[in-house]
Amino acid sequence: LSVLGKGEIFGEGIVSTVSRISPVTVIIRVPSVILYLPFEATLTTCSKVCSFHQQLIRNLFMILGEKNSSLTSKIELLLRKGMREKISAFLLMEQTKNNNFTFQITFNRNELAEYLNVSRTSMCRELSRMKDEKIIDYYKNTFRILSADKLIEET
Repeated sequence: LSVLGKGEIFGEGIVSTVSRISPVTVIIRVPSVILYLPFEATLTTCSKVCSFHQQLIRNLFMILGEKNSSLTSKIELLLRKGMREKISAFLLMEQTKNNNFTFQITFNRNELAEYLNVSRTSMCRELSRMKDEKIIDYYKNTFRILSADKLIEET
């Protein structure tokens, strides 16, 4: 569903469920250190009512909200019928997220195809067509939207 970087968190939504059993698997690419924070200790402030503990709770709720929004976007993306529609919507989301028509994505081509739930070869062929049509330009992980209007038409 996503690729996390240094300092990012996972599992924060699962700890607040009744079963606390995760339906997802986490796979690490590089050696990592994982910090476990007990649920009960996280949501209740200590007897000293530390300001950093209150900030931790605020941050956790902000992260939960952001991830909820991100997963909603992912669902909307996957519900799109055609591959070109998915690619266009993804690129527009990335443009909005980066607030720039030129941006880098965190995925390589295989990962992007998996993320969009499409065939890698078909996706690469469609990206090439979009490049030929001067809708986008790209080199490796860097994309530039040349015609946002045409991308919007595709979604």
